[in-house]
Amino acid sequence: TNQIGDLPSQFAGRLDLTTVTGLTTLDNLRSCSQIDEIRIRLSAIYKIKDFMPLSNYKNLWIYIEMEGESCLSDSVIESLSGLPSLRLRLDGYVSINLSPLTNLPNLKALDLDSYSCVTKAELQPVLGMNALEYLQFAPGSVPELGGCTFATAGKIAKLKLQLMTL
Repeated sequence: TNQIGDLPSQFAGRLDLTTVTGLTTLDNLRSCSQIDEIRIRLSAIYKIKDFMPLSNYKNLWIYIEMEGESCLSDSVIESLSGLPSLRLRLDGYVSINLSPLTNLPNLKALDLDSYSCVTKAELQPVLGMNALEYLQFAPGSVPELGGCTFATAGKIAKLKLQLMTL
């Protein structure tokens, strides 16, 4: 299927698209602004060229199942970069390369809380994420940071200072 069927405008909660193949448009989601999470596989996200139907969503998390890949491609970054506010949850990676995410000017929240620990080196690109207000990663990843959830802009600023000294 290349598009999502009509959903009632009051549809709320999580929309799981991980079993959908061939999806090329999100147009039918324009009127469903109560969705709080869309879950999709990395292999399926490549075909979606326009994420702007999601631009009115205020608290939407886009949950990407990375399928063992370490980063999002330039084409996916370009497609997501137009959203006025972006919250990403990435899972299913072995190692993670966050560098491409620095090209997402409106990345407000990033959740890496999966079973895979991240390293100090993998977190370094956070220094270039200027809009970031929330970061979470797997417990025990970098003990010297004193936590794994940074839930305010102030805590993110302190985290960035710590990352510069590590």
